[in-house]
Amino acid sequence: MTTICVINDLGLPLGGQTTIALATAEGMAARGYKVVYVCGAEQVTPMLAERGIRCIKLDQQELIRATDRKRAAINGIWNSRAHATIKSLIAELPPETVFHVHGWSRILSPSIFGALRPVMDRVVLTMHDHFSFCPNGGYFNFKTGQICTLKPLGVACALTDCDSRNRGFKVYRYVKHTAARALVGFPQTLRNYIVFSERQRELSRPFLNGNARFFVLENPVATAPAERIPAERNQDIVFIGRLSAEKGAEVYAKACALLGVRPLIVGDGERRAAVLAAAPDADISGWVDKEEVARRFARARAIVFPSVWPETFGLSMFEAVSRGIPALVSDAVLMKDKILELGGGMAFKSGDPADLARKMQALASDDAVRALSVTGFAKYREAPFTNSRYLDGLTDIYRALGSKLPERIAA
Repeated sequence: MTTICVINDLGLPLGGQTTIALATAEGMAARGYKVVYVCGAEQVTPMLAERGIRCIKLDQQELIRATDRKRAAINGIWNSRAHATIKSLIAELPPETVFHVHGWSRILSPSIFGALRPVMDRVVLTMHDHFSFCPNGGYFNFKTGQICTLKPLGVACALTDCDSRNRGFKVYRYVKHTAARALVGFPQTLRNYIVFSERQRELSRPFLNGNARFFVLENPVATAPAERIPAERNQDIVFIGRLSAEKGAEVYAKACALLGVRPLIVGDGERRAAVLAAAPDADISGWVDKEEVARRFARARAIVFPSVWPETFGLSMFEAVSRGIPALVSDAVLMKDKILELGGGMAFKSGDPADLARKMQALASDDAVRALSVTGFAKYREAPFTNSRYLDGLTDIYRALGSKLPERIAA
C-alpha cells in the first residue's frame, strides 16, 4: 500500500492552508491509502484519529503565540526536532512514500527540507502563500500597500520594512530565509510545486529552482446547492473575510462611501477601525458560522473580493460563483482570470475605490447581474472544484513523482 506523508505546521482547520492539508490527509485515507500526518502544533483535530490516520505532532508553538519566545524563535529558524522527526520517518516509511508539504513557516522551519533532501524527487509543496521565496510570505509591502517588485533576499529586500507586523519580524524572517538558503539550499533544492493558476506559476518561477515542475490544481470548494441563487432579485453587495491590510476591505468601504451605500461586511480583524473611518455606517457582523454565511450568500447580489496582495486562491469567490452570485475581483488576485473565464464576475483595478465603485454601479442592472449569475453558475458546474476532483488531481501528481499509486481509485 502506498504511503502519503502530509506535513503541515498546524493540526486544527482554522485557516485555508490547514483545512486543505487535513482534507488531503482525510481524502487520501478514505481512498484506501496509508496516510501519516506530521504537524508542529500541540492541538490536532480528532478527525485524524477517527479516520485511522497516524498523527505525529511535535507539541510546539508558533512564535507569535509561544510562551517561550526564545525557544520558538530558534525553532522557527532551525527546528532540530522537526528535522529529526522527518529524517526518522524517511528511514521508517516505504521507499515509494510521497511527502506532501502544505505549511512549514510557522513552526516546522526550513529544517524539514534538509531532512527531505534525500527523497526530494518525491516531495511536493502546495504554494498556499509565497513563503517559498518571500520572507514575509505575501510578496507584498504591508507598509506601503503595494505588491513587491524586489528580488527576494536581495540587498533592497533586506533594507525594506515590509512585514505585516514590524521591522523586527522582517529581520527575523529575512534571517530565517537566508539560513534556509545557506543550510539546506531551499528553495533551490525543491523541484515540485502545486499551484492554483498559471499566473501563480509565472509569478513564482523566477525565484525557484530553474528546473521546477509546477502542477496546477485548484483547492476543493464545498458543494453548493443544486439551484442557482437568483442574485438579480437581491440587493446586498457583500465583503466576506478578514479585515487585514492585504484583504482590501478599506477599498470596498471607500467605494461604498463614493456610492452612498452601506458596506456589508462578514468578518473582523485588526483593520476594523480603518474600515469604520472610511465608512462610519459600515455593518460589520464579525465572524459567523457556516450556516449564517450560507444565508448571507442567499441574500447577496454580488460579493467583493478586493485583495491588494497577490492572493493565491480566494475561496469565497468560488463559493459565490458556484451558487450564482457574481464576484467583483481585484486584478491583484492570481485566480482573477478563472472568475473571468467562468463569466461569473468582473475585475477592477487593485486598490482603486473609484474603479470598484464603477463596477458596483454596473450591477444596478438586473439584466447584468442575471447574465453573470447564470453564466458563472452554469460554467462552474461543468467542472466544479469538488473534493473528488481534487483527490483525482493529487493522485495524478503523486504518480508523476514516481509513486506507484493506481491511476485513479473510485471515491
